[in-house]
Amino acid sequence: MNPEFRRNLILHLSPHRLMAMPTVFGAFVLVAYTLQDRSFDWGTGLVAEFAYYFFTFLWGTKLAAESIIGEVVDGTWDQQRMSAMRPWRMAWGKLFGATVYVWYGNAVALAVYAASHAARVETGTLLAALAVMVAAGILAHAVSMMVSLIAVQRRRSFGRVQVFSYHLLGLICGIPAVWTRLGGGSALDVTDWYGTLFPLVEFTALALIALALWSMVGVWQLLRIELQMPNPPWVWLGFVVFSMIFFGGFVYIPPSLERLVLAVPGTPFAAALVSGACIYIAVLSEPKDSVRFRRLAHFAGTGNGRRLMHIFPRALLALPLFLIAGIVTMVLSAPAETALVGDLANLLGAIAAAMLFVIRDLGFMYFMSFGRPDGQGDSKAFVYILLSSLPFCSPWAPATHWRCSFPIGGRTRCSRSSAPAWKRPPCGRCCSNAGSASPGNRPNADTVPKIEFQF
Repeated sequence: MNPEFRRNLILHLSPHRLMAMPTVFGAFVLVAYTLQDRSFDWGTGLVAEFAYYFFTFLWGTKLAAESIIGEVVDGTWDQQRMSAMRPWRMAWGKLFGATVYVWYGNAVALAVYAASHAARVETGTLLAALAVMVAAGILAHAVSMMVSLIAVQRRRSFGRVQVFSYHLLGLICGIPAVWTRLGGGSALDVTDWYGTLFPLVEFTALALIALALWSMVGVWQLLRIELQMPNPPWVWLGFVVFSMIFFGGFVYIPPSLERLVLAVPGTPFAAALVSGACIYIAVLSEPKDSVRFRRLAHFAGTGNGRRLMHIFPRALLALPLFLIAGIVTMVLSAPAETALVGDLANLLGAIAAAMLFVIRDLGFMYFMSFGRPDGQGDSKAFVYILLSSLPFCSPWAPATHWRCSFPIGGRTRCSRSSAPAWKRPPCGRCCSNAGSASPGNRPNADTVPKIEFQF
């Protein structure tokens, strides 16, 4: 047996705790069972549902986030780093060992939940719902452990607020389980992925299983770095490509940008957004000390490409994928008659500017973090980038062409007036076509002001 997992079994599964979990949980189930005329129905299922939420997303994420941080604080982490245990055995031993008591309670809760819904939910849907719950729990715990490992590598402080923020990210992973209502009421819902309709619960189960596996691989990769082992970049690039393909299959048409989305291809545009998000995640999570850059320069100067790729910044590795997705979006863009962007040159300029902004932010974060051992450069760079973006999105910004109009609730509003564009005279600067529409009528494609971008 895995020695790390065995150690956690001895620590967390004492005879007293093994008896306490089913006894306390069974008392709540017994009350619901009695109130429901001695039958397993929606009442007992609701008790099991809330027990699952508490065990997995409130308690389990906290235990996962504190599993390694607690050893660092106690001074036992360096001893484990010097042991002969392989990273993968340590990864799943800590991930499931630190939360073994949580999964013990989840096993009881899932059994009650399945018994409560077996009579009114199809077997396939119920099994998919159980898979959603298990995969969402593994994903939440793995994300919490990954964030705590990143904090350990960056030598950040481990106060109560910091640890809470670490397992708060794991709480976000519970949204799919809540969104699908754990399978019971969403059997008729479907999701559109690359033009094909899939049942929502089954698709969510498969997606969460894939993401849970990737999260476990992420814990394994971070432990390899912590144990000073070579870490090739192909796993990270594989995850970025997987994310681009997976999230590129959905249809994204936000209500406030419905006209604008019609002008750009959905799949390359979503792939560019996802790869851009991966760049920001990588640059914020990786250490950026001067020793790392000196090693990069040394390996590049000696022609040691293999060692160079092991420590090459992951954000820079994902940058070519982002640029390729952005260029494909530019090539396939074709403004439609209903789109707010009527000029192809303006649209291409906006996409190119967004790509340059990402490159600017990436370089600025490296510049602010270079030579700072305290790890505070990222937060300062983030604040400066946010402040530099305020002139573009602030309501007090001047009414330039790029802030002319956006669709709100099916209507178009001008930045210089709170009235709808078809109920006021043209401003003479950016809404010269707005006054041509008849009052009280919704404007057509010819009367909708066009977005123009100025740089």
